[in-house]
This record gives sequence, C-alpha cells and structure tokens, in this order.
Amino acid sequence: MDKLGEVLGKLFLRFFGIGLFMSLIIEFCTYLNLSQNICFAIMFSCALLFYMVKDFLSPDNKQSKKNTNTTDSEIVWKNKLDKLEQEQNDLKIEHQREIAELKTNSSNTIHALEKSNSKLNHDISFLENRRNSLQDKEANLRNVENQIALNEKQIQYEIDTLYKIISQQIECAPWLALMLSEYQYTLDEKIADFFRLKSPPAIKAADKIKSLASENKAINKEMRMYKYQLSAYEKLFPWLEEYKEITAEDVKMIVEQNETPDSEYDNLKHWLSLADYNKLSTAEKYQKALDKYRTSHSKSNWMIGIEYERFIGHRYEQEGFSVRYSGAIDRLEDRGRDLIADNGKKVYIIQCKRWAKDKTIHEKHIFQLYGSIIAFQMENEALCSNREVKGLFVTTAKLSNVADKCASALGIGVREYAFKADYPCIKCNIS
Repeated sequence: MDKLGEVLGKLFLRFFGIGLFMSLIIEFCTYLNLSQNICFAIMFSCALLFYMVKDFLSPDNKQSKKNTNTTDSEIVWKNKLDKLEQEQNDLKIEHQREIAELKTNSSNTIHALEKSNSKLNHDISFLENRRNSLQDKEANLRNVENQIALNEKQIQYEIDTLYKIISQQIECAPWLALMLSEYQYTLDEKIADFFRLKSPPAIKAADKIKSLASENKAINKEMRMYKYQLSAYEKLFPWLEEYKEITAEDVKMIVEQNETPDSEYDNLKHWLSLADYNKLSTAEKYQKALDKYRTSHSKSNWMIGIEYERFIGHRYEQEGFSVRYSGAIDRLEDRGRDLIADNGKKVYIIQCKRWAKDKTIHEKHIFQLYGSIIAFQMENEALCSNREVKGLFVTTAKLSNVADKCASALGIGVREYAFKADYPCIKCNIS
C-alpha cells in the first residue's frame, strides 16, 4: 500500500506540474495575442522538449529507480534460485535415499538369489547322485533279472529233463534207480575208507559202515523204484496225489471203518476211554467224544479234509439241499465227489479242498471234477433228466490262473469258504 501511495503521489505531482505549465503557456499566448493553433504547437513542443530532457533533468532519480527495479528483480530471482536450489537439494537427498534403498534391496535380493541358487545346486547335485545311484541299481537289477532268467531257464531245463526221466515207463527206470543207489553206495564207501585210513584207524566202524552201505544200496534201489512207480501212477491218476499226506494211522482207521466193528466202543475208542464209555450215558459219551475230537490238535490231514467236507455239507443242508457225504462214506472210492447235494431241481457235484492259503489249486483238479460230473451223468441218466447238474469246487486256497480259466470254460463254479469249527456237527434227539 505504501508503494502504491508513493506512485499515485508522483503521478499527481507530474500531472499538476504539467497542468500548471500548460496554463502558463496559454496565458503567455493570450498575452501575445497568438492564435490557438500556435498556442497548441508551442504546448506540444514544450511537452516534447520536456519528455526529451527529463532524464537529464533528474538523472539521480532515474538511476535510483533503475537501481530499485533492479534490486527487486534480483531479490525475486534470488528467491526463486534459492527455492530451486532447495528443491534440487531435496531431490538429490531423495534420489540418494532411493539409491541407498535400491542398493539395500538389491543386496538382499542378490543374497537371497545366491542362497536359492546354492540350494538349487545342492538339490541338483543330490538328484544327480540319486539318479546315478538309481541307474546303478537299475543296471544291477537288470543283471539280476538276466541272471534270474538264465537260472529259470536252467532250472526249467533241469525240471523238464527230470520230468522226462521220471515220466518214462516203469520198465525203463531201473537203470536210473541202480545208478543213484550206486552213487549213494560210493559215498558210503568213502566214509568207510575215511574211518579205515584215519589215525588211529577205526576198523570196526569202517566195516560196520561198509556193511550198512551194502544194505542201503539194495534199499535205496527198491525205494527209488517205488518212487518212480508212484510218480507214474500219479501222472496217470492225478487224484492219487490227494492221498499222499494220509498217514499210516489214517490208513489203519479207514480200513477199520470199512470193517464191521465188534462193538459200539470200536467207533469211539480213539476219543473216549473204556471207563468213560461204561459209566456215561449215551448222550454224554457221544458229546464227550465229539468235544475231544473238535479240540484235538493231533488230527491228520485226511481227518481235517473230512471235517471240512462235513462243514460244507452242513451249509448246503441249511439251504434246503439233501447232501450225500461221498468222501466220508466211500472214502478212497469217492471218485472225486466229496459231496452230492440235491434239492430236486439242481444237483451239485462238490469237491472240497481244505488246503493252506499259500498253496495253489491247479487245473488237473478241475479236470478230475469235470470228468467225475460226466461219469455221474452217465451213471444217473434218469435222475439227471429232470435236474440241472453242475460242478462246484469249494476250497480255502486260491486257484491258479489256468485252473480258474479252465473252471470258467467248463462251467464249474468256484467258492472260497473258510472253515468254522463251531458249526453243528451232529443232530441229537434227547428225551
């Protein structure tokens, strides 16, 4: 505001001076009686002259004004320059801060990448070692597989060779039995020579061994002849294999059961003492004999098989079938028909095998059952004319792939039933 007042004051003084000067010119022209045009010309000339010489008339003011204007402009520009310098410094500081942050972040990133790269290199090294190890194992497995294949071929060749030898006719086998018995005799002679030549010698022991070797030679020859003969029979009659595990005690029991017992006690003497038989009632003595049989741990394989047949027969009786226990009744003459189940519409010819789970049922057993079914139909044409006859193979073991396919192709059903010892073994009417 002060500056504005100062400017207005200066303008007022200038206009006032000019007005006063022009008034004087007008009075001067009037006094001289000059015309109006001359008066204006004089006024214009004076004004022009004043404008031209005003700077000379007040050089100090002009210079002062110039200096004042210059000082104000410098201050403004200096302020702008200071502001720009401050902004530049701020930008520089910010730029340096950002550069420092970028360096820190870059350093952390590089460190993380180096750590990750080190881990990746370690993983790659581990995987490469693992791959090399697996390749070595794979190569070893290939070598083992190749060796196994060669061994299998060699074993199969030996089995085929032995099978050819064993499968020869009985009249061609004596030479093999004689050769093996001679081989065993030679080994025994070597043992006798050892005792004879050792220090000190054992002459009596050597003579005894030589004597026993001569006896064993004849026994081995006869034993091997029987073995080859049995192998030939098993090939011709596969069902004989089922009776290989029957003990001498089982054979004796089968023979005794085929004979007419002298008394009722003969049927129970294996499970009941004579004293218990005489003092117990009929129901008690049979129940005690049954309990001893069921809890016995000395059952033979044949008895275990008969027990399984009775268990399976009971299952089909519960389904309304009339069951004939051919295996238990006919024994060695059952012709592979352990059970014959008939409900008036269907007849099942059932063969039971209570084998260990690690054993395998082969196709020859399926073929035997199928042949037994055909024989049953031929023997019972009238019965089979109005009934469907079907074979069932019931077992606790697994069938081989070939046996399973053969059973499917021949229409023979396969059932797997585990034995349960708590089934009703007998039926009693006690009053």
